[in-house]
Amino acid sequence: MYCEEEYPNLLFAKDGEIYDFDGKKGIVIGGAYSVDKELRIMSGMPWYASEQPSLAIRSYVEAQLQKKCDWTVDYVLSHTCPRHLELTDLFLDFITQKEVDKSTENWLSKLHEKPHYEKWYFGHFRGERMYHSAEMLYDTIKVLGGDNYLQIGRHFSVMEKGEWRVK
Repeated sequence: MYCEEEYPNLLFAKDGEIYDFDGKKGIVIGGAYSVDKELRIMSGMPWYASEQPSLAIRSYVEAQLQKKCDWTVDYVLSHTCPRHLELTDLFLDFITQKEVDKSTENWLSKLHEKPHYEKWYFGHFRGERMYHSAEMLYDTIKVLGGDNYLQIGRHFSVMEKGEWRVK
C-alpha cells in the first residue's frame, strides 16, 4: 500500500501488487484514458500524463501474475475494463470515439485471456453492470466475491437474455 505523509488516512493500492483479502488473492491494475483530457488542460484542471499504465507497469503486472501466482487470482481490481466489456451505451455523445486512446482496454483484453480469476471488478464508465465474471461498480459497495450490495446511488443493471435490466 502507498500512503502520502500529508494524507495518512488515504491508502492507495499499487499497480501490479497482489493483495490478500481474507485468504483470497487480488491484483490491482489502475488507469484509463480521460476522455475529458482536453477540457481539463484548457480549463486548468488537473490532468496527468501517467493516467494510463506505462509499458513498465504493464510488464510488472504480467510478471507479478506469472511469477507470484501462476496466472491465478481470485479478483482482478482495475479502473477500466477489457475492451470487449466496454459499455458503449455509457459513452458520452459529444466525444468522438476515434480520438479516444483504447490502448489500456486493448491490453486488458489480452490480459483477460491469461489469468484464471473468480471476478473482475472495475468502475471507469460510472455505472453499474453485472456480467458472468465481471462487475462494474460505481454507486455500489460490495463485499468481494459476495452477493451483498450497499447501494448508495443510482440503479443497478444486470444482463439478462442479452438485454440490460434495471434491478
